[in-house]
Amino acid sequence: MLLKVNLDFYKEKQEKLKNVEKDIIEIIKKNNKEEYEKIIENDKRLEVLKALSIIRENIINWYPFELNANILEVNANFGEITEELCIKANNVISIEKSKYKAEAIKKRLAEIENLEIIVGKINNIELNQKFDYICINGLEEQEESLKEYVIFAKRFLKDDGIILFTCNNRFGVETWNCNSPENTEKKKNMSKKEIENTLQQLGIDNYKFYYPLPNYKLPNVIFTDKHLPSQESILRDLTLHDEKEILMFDEREKYKEIIKEDIDLFKIFANSYLVEISNSDNKIEFVSFGNSRKDEYKIKTVILEDIAYKKNVKKEGKKHIDEIKENIDILKQFNINILDSYDEEKVYSKLIKNEKTVDKVLINKLEEGKEEELINLINKFYIELKEKLYNEKEQLKNTVFEKYNIDIKQDKNTKLHYIKYGIFDLIFQNCFYIDNQFYFYDQEWREENIPIEFILYRSINYLANSRLEIDRNLLYEKFEIMEYIEEFEKLEEILQEKIKDNFIWKIHATNNTTVKNIYDTQIHYKNLKAIAEQELENEKESKKAEIEIREQKIKELKDELNYMKNSRSWKMTKIFRDLKKSMSNERKELKNDTKKEN
Repeated sequence: MLLKVNLDFYKEKQEKLKNVEKDIIEIIKKNNKEEYEKIIENDKRLEVLKALSIIRENIINWYPFELNANILEVNANFGEITEELCIKANNVISIEKSKYKAEAIKKRLAEIENLEIIVGKINNIELNQKFDYICINGLEEQEESLKEYVIFAKRFLKDDGIILFTCNNRFGVETWNCNSPENTEKKKNMSKKEIENTLQQLGIDNYKFYYPLPNYKLPNVIFTDKHLPSQESILRDLTLHDEKEILMFDEREKYKEIIKEDIDLFKIFANSYLVEISNSDNKIEFVSFGNSRKDEYKIKTVILEDIAYKKNVKKEGKKHIDEIKENIDILKQFNINILDSYDEEKVYSKLIKNEKTVDKVLINKLEEGKEEELINLINKFYIELKEKLYNEKEQLKNTVFEKYNIDIKQDKNTKLHYIKYGIFDLIFQNCFYIDNQFYFYDQEWREENIPIEFILYRSINYLANSRLEIDRNLLYEKFEIMEYIEEFEKLEEILQEKIKDNFIWKIHATNNTTVKNIYDTQIHYKNLKAIAEQELENEKESKKAEIEIREQKIKELKDELNYMKNSRSWKMTKIFRDLKKSMSNERKELKNDTKKEN
Protein backbone atom coordinates (compact mmCIF):
# COMPACT_ATOMS: atom_id res chain seq x y z
CA MET A 1 0.00 0.00 0.00
CA LEU A 2 1.43 3.36 -1.04
CA LEU A 3 1.67 6.23 1.42
CA LYS A 4 -1.33 8.51 0.91
CA VAL A 5 -1.33 12.33 0.75
CA ASN A 6 -4.83 13.71 1.35
CA LEU A 7 -5.45 17.19 -0.18
CA ASP A 8 -9.19 17.31 0.55
CA PHE A 9 -8.76 20.00 3.23
CA TYR A 10 -6.00 21.95 1.54
CA LYS A 11 -6.75 25.49 0.38
CA GLU A 12 -4.41 26.43 -2.43
CA LYS A 13 -2.36 29.53 -1.67
CA GLN A 14 1.10 30.97 -2.12
CA GLU A 15 3.20 29.32 0.56
CA LYS A 16 5.98 31.29 2.20
CA LEU A 17 8.90 29.01 2.93
CA LYS A 18 12.27 30.05 4.28
CA ASN A 19 15.30 29.45 2.07
CA VAL A 20 16.59 26.77 4.44
CA GLU A 21 13.21 25.01 4.31
CA LYS A 22 13.35 24.98 0.51
CA ASP A 23 16.86 23.54 0.71
CA ILE A 24 15.73 20.78 3.08
CA ILE A 25 12.86 19.86 0.75
CA GLU A 26 15.32 19.59 -2.15
CA ILE A 27 17.68 17.43 -0.04
CA ILE A 28 14.83 15.05 0.80
CA LYS A 29 13.68 14.88 -2.82
CA LYS A 30 17.15 14.08 -4.18
CA ASN A 31 18.54 11.76 -1.48
CA ASN A 32 17.73 8.59 0.42
CA LYS A 33 17.57 8.50 4.23
CA GLU A 34 20.85 6.60 4.35
CA GLU A 35 22.58 9.66 2.89
CA TYR A 36 21.23 12.18 5.41
CA GLU A 37 24.05 11.85 7.90
CA LYS A 38 26.73 12.69 5.36
CA ILE A 39 24.63 15.60 4.06
CA ILE A 40 24.20 16.97 7.59
CA GLU A 41 27.92 16.79 8.20
CA ASN A 42 28.80 18.56 4.95
CA ASP A 43 26.04 21.17 5.15
CA LYS A 44 26.77 22.15 8.78
CA ARG A 45 23.58 24.22 9.18
CA LEU A 46 21.84 23.44 12.44
CA GLU A 47 18.39 23.69 10.82
CA VAL A 48 19.38 20.88 8.44
CA LEU A 49 20.59 18.81 11.39
CA LYS A 50 17.29 19.36 13.21
CA ALA A 51 15.25 18.38 10.16
CA LEU A 52 17.14 15.28 9.08
CA SER A 53 18.97 13.82 12.08
CA ILE A 54 17.78 10.74 13.93
CA ILE A 55 18.44 12.72 17.13
CA ARG A 56 15.10 14.48 16.59
CA GLU A 57 13.31 11.19 17.35
CA ASN A 58 14.72 11.23 20.89
CA ILE A 59 11.81 13.39 21.99
CA ILE A 60 9.46 10.43 21.52
CA ASN A 61 11.36 7.16 20.94
CA TRP A 62 11.34 6.29 24.68
CA TYR A 63 7.65 7.00 25.23
CA PRO A 64 5.62 3.89 26.22
CA PHE A 65 2.91 3.97 23.55
CA GLU A 66 0.37 1.19 23.90
CA LEU A 67 0.58 -1.56 21.28
CA ASN A 68 -1.71 -1.27 18.26
CA ALA A 69 -2.50 2.36 19.05
CA ASN A 70 -3.82 4.92 16.60
CA ILE A 71 -1.86 8.18 16.60
CA LEU A 72 -2.69 11.59 15.19
CA GLU A 73 0.37 13.78 14.55
CA VAL A 74 -0.20 17.53 14.15
CA ASN A 75 2.39 19.78 12.48
CA ALA A 76 4.46 16.98 10.96
CA ASN A 77 6.89 19.51 9.43
CA PHE A 78 9.49 17.41 7.52
CA GLY A 79 8.43 14.13 9.17
CA GLU A 80 11.20 14.27 11.78
CA ILE A 81 9.37 12.02 14.28
CA THR A 82 6.73 10.58 11.95
CA GLU A 83 8.61 7.38 11.17
CA GLU A 84 9.14 6.65 14.87
CA LEU A 85 5.41 7.09 15.48
CA CYS A 86 4.66 4.70 12.61
CA ILE A 87 6.98 2.10 14.12
CA LYS A 88 5.21 2.30 17.47
CA ALA A 89 1.60 2.56 16.23
CA ASN A 90 -0.91 0.51 14.32
CA ASN A 91 -1.96 3.52 12.27
CA VAL A 92 -0.77 7.14 12.00
CA ILE A 93 -2.39 10.18 10.45
CA SER A 94 -0.10 13.20 10.12
CA ILE A 95 -1.36 16.73 9.54
CA GLU A 96 0.91 19.23 7.80
CA LYS A 97 -0.30 22.61 6.52
CA SER A 98 2.40 22.90 3.82
CA LYS A 99 1.81 20.91 0.65
CA TYR A 100 5.52 21.06 -0.18
CA LYS A 101 6.54 19.66 3.19
CA ALA A 102 3.88 16.96 2.89
CA GLU A 103 5.32 15.90 -0.49
CA ALA A 104 8.78 15.80 1.12
CA ILE A 105 7.46 13.51 3.88
CA LYS A 106 5.95 11.26 1.22
CA LYS A 107 9.36 10.93 -0.42
CA ARG A 108 11.20 10.55 2.89
CA LEU A 109 8.90 7.81 4.20
CA ALA A 110 7.91 6.21 0.91
CA GLU A 111 8.19 2.67 2.31
CA ILE A 112 5.87 3.33 5.28
CA GLU A 113 2.48 1.65 4.85
CA ASN A 114 0.59 2.66 8.00
CA LEU A 115 0.70 6.42 7.37
CA GLU A 116 -1.68 8.96 5.84
CA ILE A 117 -0.70 12.60 5.42
CA ILE A 118 -3.46 15.22 5.51
CA VAL A 119 -2.56 18.67 4.15
CA GLY A 120 -4.32 21.63 5.71
CA LYS A 121 -4.88 23.73 8.81
CA ILE A 122 -6.60 22.30 11.85
CA ASN A 123 -9.54 24.69 11.64
CA ASN A 124 -10.37 23.27 8.18
CA ILE A 125 -9.94 19.57 8.93
CA GLU A 126 -12.64 17.06 9.87
CA LEU A 127 -11.76 13.50 10.87
CA ASN A 128 -14.04 10.48 11.09
CA GLN A 129 -12.21 8.67 13.88
CA LYS A 130 -10.80 9.14 17.38
CA PHE A 131 -7.24 8.49 18.49
CA ASP A 132 -5.36 6.96 21.41
CA TYR A 133 -2.63 9.59 21.17
CA ILE A 134 -2.43 13.05 19.62
CA CYS A 135 1.07 14.51 19.24
CA ILE A 136 1.37 18.24 18.50
CA ASN A 137 4.80 19.45 17.40
CA GLY A 138 6.35 22.87 18.00
CA LEU A 139 3.52 25.13 19.14
CA GLU A 140 5.79 28.19 19.09
CA GLU A 141 6.17 27.94 15.30
CA GLN A 142 2.45 27.95 14.53
CA GLU A 143 -0.22 30.60 13.98
CA GLU A 144 -2.71 28.83 16.22
CA SER A 145 -2.59 29.06 20.03
CA LEU A 146 -2.18 26.26 22.54
CA LYS A 147 -5.85 26.69 23.45
CA GLU A 148 -6.94 26.18 19.82
CA TYR A 149 -4.77 23.05 19.47
CA VAL A 150 -6.02 21.46 22.69
CA ILE A 151 -9.66 22.14 21.79
CA PHE A 152 -9.04 20.58 18.36
CA ALA A 153 -7.27 17.56 19.89
CA LYS A 154 -10.01 16.89 22.45
CA ARG A 155 -12.57 16.60 19.62
CA PHE A 156 -10.72 13.60 18.19
CA LEU A 157 -9.29 12.03 21.35
CA LYS A 158 -10.63 8.85 22.92
CA ASP A 159 -11.90 9.13 26.50
CA ASP A 160 -8.72 7.60 27.89
CA GLY A 161 -6.51 9.13 25.19
CA ILE A 162 -3.31 11.12 25.71
CA ILE A 163 -2.19 14.46 24.26
CA LEU A 164 1.52 15.24 23.89
CA PHE A 165 2.81 18.63 22.76
CA THR A 166 6.16 20.42 22.53
CA CYS A 167 6.96 24.10 22.89
CA ASN A 168 10.00 26.30 23.43
CA ASN A 169 10.13 28.31 26.66
CA ARG A 170 10.32 32.08 26.28
CA PHE A 171 12.36 32.21 29.50
CA GLY A 172 14.70 29.38 28.47
CA VAL A 173 18.42 29.93 29.14
CA GLU A 174 19.05 29.25 25.44
CA THR A 175 16.95 32.26 24.41
CA TRP A 176 19.13 34.61 26.47
CA ASN A 177 22.36 33.14 25.21
CA CYS A 178 22.59 33.64 21.44
CA ASN A 179 21.47 35.74 18.49
CA SER A 180 19.87 32.85 16.61
CA PRO A 181 17.03 33.85 14.25
CA GLU A 182 15.05 31.10 15.96
CA ASN A 183 15.31 33.07 19.18
CA THR A 184 14.98 36.61 17.82
CA GLU A 185 12.04 36.15 15.47
CA LYS A 186 8.56 36.78 16.85
CA LYS A 187 7.41 33.36 17.98
CA LYS A 188 4.87 32.03 20.42
CA ASN A 189 7.32 30.64 22.95
CA MET A 190 5.39 29.95 26.15
CA SER A 191 6.51 30.02 29.75
CA LYS A 192 5.63 27.17 32.09
CA LYS A 193 3.16 29.40 33.92
CA GLU A 194 1.42 30.40 30.67
CA ILE A 195 1.05 26.75 29.66
CA GLU A 196 -0.36 25.82 33.08
CA ASN A 197 -2.81 28.74 33.08
CA THR A 198 -4.09 27.78 29.61
CA LEU A 199 -4.60 24.14 30.60
CA GLN A 200 -6.40 25.13 33.79
CA GLN A 201 -8.68 27.49 31.84
CA LEU A 202 -9.60 24.48 29.70
CA GLY A 203 -10.39 22.46 32.83
CA ILE A 204 -7.33 20.23 32.48
CA ASP A 205 -5.65 19.33 35.79
CA ASN A 206 -3.83 16.11 34.92
CA TYR A 207 -0.66 16.95 33.06
CA LYS A 208 3.05 16.25 33.34
CA PHE A 209 6.00 18.38 32.30
CA TYR A 210 9.15 16.94 30.75
CA TYR A 211 12.24 19.15 30.41
CA PRO A 212 14.37 18.17 27.37
CA LEU A 213 17.89 19.58 27.05
CA PRO A 214 19.35 21.23 25.10
CA ASN A 215 15.79 21.50 23.64
CA TYR A 216 12.94 19.34 22.34
CA LYS A 217 14.38 19.27 18.80
CA LEU A 218 17.75 17.75 19.73
CA PRO A 219 17.27 16.20 23.17
CA ASN A 220 20.20 14.48 24.82
CA VAL A 221 18.57 14.31 28.25
CA ILE A 222 14.99 14.67 29.50
CA PHE A 223 14.22 15.56 33.13
CA THR A 224 10.92 15.57 35.02
CA ASP A 225 9.67 17.08 38.28
CA LYS A 226 10.56 13.81 40.03
CA HIS A 227 14.08 13.80 38.60
CA LEU A 228 15.47 17.31 38.26
CA PRO A 229 19.11 17.92 37.32
CA SER A 230 21.95 18.20 39.80
CA GLN A 231 25.11 20.22 39.26
CA GLU A 232 26.68 16.98 38.03
CA SER A 233 23.89 15.63 35.79
CA ILE A 234 23.38 18.99 34.05
CA LEU A 235 26.64 18.23 32.24
CA ARG A 236 24.60 15.83 30.10
CA ASP A 237 23.17 18.92 28.38
CA LEU A 238 24.94 18.46 25.04
CA THR A 239 24.55 22.00 23.77
CA LEU A 240 24.38 22.38 19.97
CA HIS A 241 24.33 25.75 18.22
CA ASP A 242 24.87 27.03 14.71
CA GLU A 243 28.46 28.10 14.08
CA LYS A 244 27.24 31.60 13.11
CA GLU A 245 25.55 32.14 16.46
CA ILE A 246 27.32 34.31 19.00
CA LEU A 247 27.11 32.72 22.43
CA MET A 248 27.40 34.83 25.54
CA PHE A 249 28.02 32.13 28.14
CA ASP A 250 28.29 28.40 28.75
CA GLU A 251 24.69 27.23 29.08
CA ARG A 252 25.56 24.39 31.45
CA GLU A 253 27.46 26.67 33.81
CA LYS A 254 24.48 29.03 33.88
CA TYR A 255 22.19 26.12 34.77
CA LYS A 256 24.61 25.16 37.54
CA GLU A 257 24.16 28.63 39.04
CA ILE A 258 20.37 28.32 38.76
CA ILE A 259 20.33 24.87 40.36
CA LYS A 260 22.61 26.00 43.16
CA GLU A 261 20.28 28.94 43.87
CA ASP A 262 17.07 26.87 43.83
CA ILE A 263 16.45 23.57 42.04
CA ASP A 264 12.83 24.56 41.27
CA LEU A 265 14.07 27.54 39.24
CA PHE A 266 15.26 25.04 36.62
CA LYS A 267 11.62 24.39 35.67
CA ILE A 268 11.14 28.08 34.89
CA PHE A 269 14.36 28.44 32.87
CA ALA A 270 14.32 25.09 31.02
CA ASN A 271 14.82 25.66 27.28
CA SER A 272 11.69 23.83 26.16
CA TYR A 273 8.89 21.56 27.29
CA LEU A 274 7.23 18.32 26.35
CA VAL A 275 3.85 18.25 28.06
CA GLU A 276 1.72 15.15 28.53
CA ILE A 277 -2.01 15.49 29.19
CA SER A 278 -3.13 12.16 30.64
CA ASN A 279 -5.22 10.64 33.43
CA SER A 280 -2.53 8.04 34.15
CA ASP A 281 1.16 8.15 35.10
CA ASN A 282 3.67 6.24 33.00
CA LYS A 283 6.18 6.35 35.95
CA ILE A 284 9.00 7.60 33.71
CA GLU A 285 11.18 10.10 35.57
CA PHE A 286 14.29 10.60 33.43
CA VAL A 287 15.63 9.77 29.96
CA SER A 288 19.12 10.23 28.55
CA PHE A 289 20.79 9.51 25.23
CA GLY A 290 24.28 9.26 23.83
CA ASN A 291 24.03 11.79 21.01
CA SER A 292 27.78 12.37 21.04
CA ARG A 293 28.44 8.65 20.39
CA LYS A 294 28.85 6.70 17.19
CA ASP A 295 25.77 4.75 16.10
CA GLU A 296 27.12 1.45 17.40
CA TYR A 297 27.33 2.89 20.92
CA LYS A 298 24.15 4.99 21.00
CA ILE A 299 21.83 3.82 23.76
CA LYS A 300 18.93 5.37 25.64
CA THR A 301 18.62 5.16 29.41
CA VAL A 302 15.15 5.37 30.92
CA ILE A 303 14.62 5.75 34.67
CA LEU A 304 11.33 4.78 36.26
CA GLU A 305 10.44 4.85 39.98
CA ASP A 306 12.83 2.20 41.24
CA ILE A 307 14.57 0.83 38.16
CA ALA A 308 16.40 2.04 35.06
CA TYR A 309 16.88 0.30 31.76
CA LYS A 310 19.18 0.71 28.76
CA LYS A 311 18.34 -0.14 25.18
CA ASN A 312 20.14 0.47 21.89
CA VAL A 313 18.80 3.37 19.83
CA LYS A 314 19.81 1.91 16.46
CA LYS A 315 20.21 -1.70 15.38
CA GLU A 316 24.00 -1.21 15.22
CA GLY A 317 23.95 -0.75 19.01
CA LYS A 318 22.71 -4.26 19.80
CA LYS A 319 26.31 -5.52 20.03
CA HIS A 320 27.13 -2.91 22.65
CA ILE A 321 24.14 -3.99 24.76
CA ASP A 322 25.50 -7.56 24.59
CA GLU A 323 28.92 -6.32 25.75
CA ILE A 324 27.28 -4.67 28.77
CA LYS A 325 25.64 -7.99 29.60
CA GLU A 326 29.07 -9.66 29.51
CA ASN A 327 30.43 -7.02 31.90
CA ILE A 328 27.64 -7.80 34.37
CA ASP A 329 28.53 -11.50 34.31
CA ILE A 330 32.25 -10.77 34.75
CA LEU A 331 31.69 -8.52 37.76
CA LYS A 332 29.48 -11.12 39.41
CA GLN A 333 32.21 -13.69 38.80
CA PHE A 334 34.65 -11.51 40.77
CA ASN A 335 32.16 -10.95 43.63
CA ILE A 336 31.69 -7.28 42.84
CA ASN A 337 28.32 -6.05 44.10
CA ILE A 338 26.40 -5.17 40.94
CA LEU A 339 22.90 -3.69 40.73
CA ASP A 340 22.47 -4.60 37.05
CA SER A 341 20.61 -7.45 35.36
CA TYR A 342 19.31 -8.06 31.83
CA ASP A 343 16.85 -9.76 29.56
CA GLU A 344 17.01 -10.35 25.82
CA GLU A 345 16.51 -6.70 24.82
CA LYS A 346 17.39 -4.48 27.79
CA VAL A 347 19.87 -4.01 30.61
CA TYR A 348 18.30 -3.10 33.95
CA SER A 349 19.73 -1.27 36.96
CA LYS A 350 18.10 -1.33 40.36
CA LEU A 351 17.85 2.18 41.81
CA ILE A 352 18.59 2.96 45.45
CA LYS A 353 16.66 6.20 45.89
CA ASN A 354 17.46 7.07 49.49
CA GLU A 355 21.18 6.39 49.23
CA LYS A 356 23.96 8.51 47.74
CA THR A 357 26.47 7.56 45.10
CA VAL A 358 30.10 7.60 46.23
CA ASP A 359 30.87 10.88 44.44
CA LYS A 360 28.14 12.66 46.41
CA VAL A 361 29.36 11.09 49.66
CA LEU A 362 32.86 12.37 48.91
CA ILE A 363 31.61 15.86 48.00
CA ASN A 364 29.66 16.01 51.26
CA LYS A 365 32.77 15.08 53.22
CA LEU A 366 34.70 17.82 51.44
CA GLU A 367 31.98 20.38 52.21
CA GLU A 368 31.98 19.30 55.86
CA GLY A 369 35.76 19.67 56.07
CA LYS A 370 36.30 15.94 56.63
CA GLU A 371 39.28 15.58 54.28
CA GLU A 372 40.72 12.60 56.15
CA GLU A 373 37.45 10.66 55.86
CA LEU A 374 37.36 11.53 52.14
CA ILE A 375 40.85 10.10 51.66
CA ASN A 376 40.00 7.00 53.68
CA LEU A 377 36.87 6.27 51.63
CA ILE A 378 38.74 6.62 48.33
CA ASN A 379 41.44 4.33 49.70
CA LYS A 380 38.86 1.74 50.73
CA PHE A 381 37.30 1.94 47.25
CA TYR A 382 40.69 1.46 45.60
CA ILE A 383 41.80 -1.43 47.83
CA GLU A 384 38.54 -3.33 47.36
CA LEU A 385 38.74 -3.16 43.56
CA LYS A 386 42.38 -4.19 43.59
CA GLU A 387 41.78 -7.12 45.94
CA LYS A 388 38.86 -8.43 43.89
CA LEU A 389 40.07 -7.79 40.33
CA TYR A 390 43.86 -8.05 40.48
CA ASN A 391 45.62 -11.41 40.32
CA GLU A 392 49.40 -11.10 40.69
CA LYS A 393 49.85 -14.68 39.47
CA GLU A 394 48.42 -13.83 36.06
CA GLN A 395 51.13 -13.03 33.54
CA LEU A 396 49.42 -10.60 31.22
CA LYS A 397 50.81 -9.72 27.80
CA ASN A 398 49.87 -7.02 25.33
CA THR A 399 48.78 -4.38 27.78
CA VAL A 400 46.33 -1.64 26.85
CA PHE A 401 49.26 0.76 26.39
CA GLU A 402 50.85 -1.55 23.84
CA LYS A 403 47.52 -2.01 22.09
CA TYR A 404 47.19 1.74 21.52
CA ASN A 405 50.90 2.47 21.04
CA ILE A 406 51.29 4.56 24.18
CA ASP A 407 54.89 4.71 25.37
CA ILE A 408 55.41 4.02 29.05
CA LYS A 409 58.82 3.50 30.67
CA GLN A 410 59.55 0.04 31.96
CA ASP A 411 60.34 1.14 35.51
CA LYS A 412 56.95 2.85 35.72
CA ASN A 413 55.11 0.05 33.96
CA THR A 414 56.28 -2.65 36.39
CA LYS A 415 54.70 -0.80 39.33
CA LEU A 416 51.20 -0.89 37.80
CA HIS A 417 48.63 -3.57 38.67
CA TYR A 418 47.08 -4.87 35.44
CA ILE A 419 43.72 -6.63 35.43
CA LYS A 420 42.60 -8.93 32.64
CA TYR A 421 38.99 -7.74 32.52
CA GLY A 422 39.43 -3.99 32.68
CA ILE A 423 35.89 -2.70 33.20
CA PHE A 424 37.05 0.87 33.47
CA ASP A 425 33.77 2.64 34.29
CA LEU A 426 33.97 1.45 37.90
CA ILE A 427 34.04 5.06 39.05
CA PHE A 428 32.53 6.95 42.00
CA GLN A 429 29.54 8.23 39.99
CA ASN A 430 28.51 4.68 39.09
CA CYS A 431 28.62 3.31 42.62
CA PHE A 432 26.40 3.50 45.72
CA TYR A 433 27.85 3.28 49.23
CA ILE A 434 25.40 1.35 51.44
CA ASP A 435 26.19 -0.04 54.90
CA ASN A 436 29.92 0.31 54.23
CA GLN A 437 29.61 -1.66 51.00
CA PHE A 438 30.12 -0.57 47.38
CA TYR A 439 27.38 -1.38 44.85
CA PHE A 440 28.13 -0.69 41.18
CA TYR A 441 25.83 -0.13 38.23
CA ASP A 442 25.91 1.08 34.60
CA GLN A 443 29.12 -0.67 33.51
CA GLU A 444 29.39 -0.20 29.75
CA TRP A 445 33.09 -0.25 28.92
CA ARG A 446 35.84 -2.86 29.02
CA GLU A 447 39.44 -3.13 27.81
CA GLU A 448 41.72 -6.11 28.28
CA ASN A 449 44.83 -5.74 30.48
CA ILE A 450 44.25 -2.30 31.92
CA PRO A 451 45.86 -1.06 35.16
CA ILE A 452 43.65 -0.70 38.22
CA GLU A 453 45.40 2.65 38.76
CA PHE A 454 43.78 3.91 35.55
CA ILE A 455 40.34 3.20 37.02
CA LEU A 456 41.29 5.18 40.12
CA TYR A 457 42.56 8.02 37.90
CA ARG A 458 39.22 8.15 36.04
CA SER A 459 37.29 8.12 39.32
CA ILE A 460 39.25 11.09 40.65
CA ASN A 461 39.23 12.91 37.31
CA TYR A 462 35.44 12.70 36.86
CA LEU A 463 34.90 13.66 40.48
CA ALA A 464 37.04 16.78 40.02
CA ASN A 465 35.27 17.61 36.74
CA SER A 466 31.97 17.81 38.60
CA ARG A 467 33.31 20.08 41.35
CA LEU A 468 36.04 22.64 40.70
CA GLU A 469 36.95 22.92 44.37
CA ILE A 470 38.32 19.37 44.34
CA ASP A 471 42.10 19.32 43.83
CA ARG A 472 42.68 16.37 41.51
CA ASN A 473 46.45 16.74 41.54
CA LEU A 474 46.52 16.53 45.31
CA LEU A 475 44.54 13.27 45.14
CA TYR A 476 46.78 11.94 42.35
CA GLU A 477 49.79 12.60 44.55
CA LYS A 478 48.13 11.07 47.60
CA PHE A 479 47.44 7.80 45.79
CA GLU A 480 50.80 7.77 43.98
CA ILE A 481 49.49 7.95 40.43
CA MET A 482 50.77 11.42 39.51
CA GLU A 483 53.70 9.99 37.57
CA TYR A 484 51.28 8.17 35.21
CA ILE A 485 48.97 11.08 34.40
CA GLU A 486 50.44 11.77 30.97
CA GLU A 487 49.98 8.14 29.88
CA PHE A 488 46.53 7.91 31.49
CA GLU A 489 45.35 11.08 29.76
CA LYS A 490 46.49 9.73 26.39
CA LEU A 491 44.67 6.47 27.03
CA GLU A 492 41.50 8.27 28.13
CA GLU A 493 41.56 10.40 24.98
CA ILE A 494 41.96 7.34 22.75
CA LEU A 495 39.13 5.47 24.49
CA GLN A 496 36.83 8.48 24.14
CA GLU A 497 37.74 8.88 20.45
CA LYS A 498 36.70 5.28 19.85
CA ILE A 499 33.10 5.98 20.81
CA LYS A 500 32.70 9.66 19.86
CA ASP A 501 30.55 10.89 16.99
CA ASN A 502 33.10 13.43 15.81
CA PHE A 503 30.59 15.55 13.93
CA ILE A 504 28.17 16.04 16.83
CA TRP A 505 31.02 16.41 19.29
CA LYS A 506 32.68 18.98 17.07
CA ILE A 507 29.51 21.13 17.04
CA HIS A 508 29.32 20.93 20.82
CA ALA A 509 33.04 21.59 21.26
CA THR A 510 32.96 24.50 18.79
CA ASN A 511 30.12 26.10 20.75
CA ASN A 512 32.07 25.67 23.95
CA THR A 513 35.18 27.05 22.26
CA THR A 514 33.19 30.05 21.02
CA VAL A 515 31.89 30.69 24.51
CA LYS A 516 35.35 30.12 25.89
CA ASN A 517 36.88 32.55 23.37
CA ILE A 518 34.33 35.23 24.26
CA TYR A 519 34.84 34.51 27.92
CA ASP A 520 38.61 34.52 27.48
CA THR A 521 38.37 37.85 25.60
CA GLN A 522 36.34 39.31 28.42
CA ILE A 523 38.81 37.94 30.91
CA HIS A 524 41.67 39.26 28.78
CA TYR A 525 40.27 42.81 28.86
CA LYS A 526 39.51 42.46 32.52
CA ASN A 527 43.08 41.32 33.02
CA LEU A 528 44.41 44.27 30.98
CA LYS A 529 42.36 46.61 33.12
CA ALA A 530 43.51 44.83 36.24
CA ILE A 531 47.12 44.99 35.06
CA ALA A 532 46.81 48.73 34.33
CA GLU A 533 45.18 49.33 37.68
CA GLN A 534 47.84 47.24 39.37
CA GLU A 535 50.62 49.13 37.58
CA LEU A 536 49.05 52.42 38.68
CA GLU A 537 48.75 51.10 42.21
CA ASN A 538 52.36 49.89 42.09
CA GLU A 539 53.43 53.30 40.83
CA LYS A 540 51.51 54.95 43.65
CA GLU A 541 53.11 52.60 46.14
CA SER A 542 56.52 53.27 44.60
CA LYS A 543 56.00 57.06 44.79
CA LYS A 544 54.64 56.68 48.28
CA ALA A 545 57.75 54.72 49.24
CA GLU A 546 59.98 57.39 47.67
CA ILE A 547 58.12 60.13 49.56
CA GLU A 548 58.42 58.17 52.79
CA ILE A 549 62.18 57.77 52.21
CA ARG A 550 62.56 61.50 51.53
CA GLU A 551 60.43 62.43 54.52
CA GLN A 552 62.53 60.12 56.63
CA LYS A 553 65.71 61.77 55.29
CA ILE A 554 64.31 65.24 56.02
CA LYS A 555 63.40 64.13 59.51
CA GLU A 556 66.87 62.74 60.05
CA LEU A 557 68.42 66.01 58.82
CA LYS A 558 66.09 68.04 61.04
CA ASP A 559 66.95 65.83 64.01
CA GLU A 560 70.65 66.26 63.22
CA LEU A 561 70.23 70.04 62.91
CA ASN A 562 68.30 70.22 66.17
CA TYR A 563 70.99 68.17 67.83
CA MET A 564 73.64 70.55 66.52
CA LYS A 565 71.63 73.58 67.66
CA ASN A 566 71.33 72.22 71.15
CA SER A 567 74.99 71.25 71.39
CA ARG A 568 77.49 73.22 73.55
CA SER A 569 79.79 73.93 70.61
CA TRP A 570 76.91 75.42 68.59
CA LYS A 571 75.99 77.71 71.46
CA MET A 572 79.62 78.76 72.03
CA THR A 573 80.13 79.70 68.39
CA LYS A 574 76.82 81.57 68.08
CA ILE A 575 78.48 85.00 68.71
CA PHE A 576 80.89 84.45 65.83
CA ARG A 577 78.07 83.38 63.46
CA ASP A 578 76.09 86.47 64.39
CA LEU A 579 79.16 88.69 63.88
CA LYS A 580 79.82 87.06 60.50
CA LYS A 581 76.24 87.60 59.48
CA SER A 582 76.38 91.26 60.60
CA MET A 583 79.57 91.90 58.66
CA SER A 584 78.10 90.24 55.58
CA ASN A 585 75.06 92.52 55.77
CA GLU A 586 77.28 95.61 56.13
CA ARG A 587 79.26 94.64 53.03
CA LYS A 588 76.05 94.25 51.02
CA GLU A 589 74.84 97.73 52.11
CA LEU A 590 78.23 99.33 51.29
CA LYS A 591 78.23 97.69 47.88
CA ASN A 592 74.73 98.95 47.16
CA ASP A 593 75.69 102.55 48.22
CA THR A 594 78.68 102.47 45.92
CA LYS A 595 76.48 101.43 42.99
CA LYS A 596 74.13 104.31 43.67
CA GLU A 597 76.95 106.91 43.77
CA ASN A 598 78.33 105.68 40.49
